[in-house]
Amino acid sequence: TTTTTTTTALNAGRIQPPSTAGGITSNLISQLAVIALKLRLKDQTQVECDVTMDPVQFLRGNVGPVTVKGRGWRSGLNL
Repeated sequence: TTTTTTTTALNAGRIQPPSTAGGITSNLISQLAVIALKLRLKDQTQVECDVTMDPVQFLRGNVGPVTVKGRGWRSGLNL
């Protein structure tokens, strides 16, 4: 079984390439998660998403674990 881990970071509005070689599917999921978080946050200085997945488990509808990290996050309610 092959497991793929991909990290995508968003710093100051720029998507950076994955820091770990990974499959296109985990890369896509990671990038979509970063974009979705950016759209939900009023402000941020960094958003990072690590996606680890097994392609066989993905075909069964399972993804994970997923770790999300960031700095300078502010919600629409200024929280």
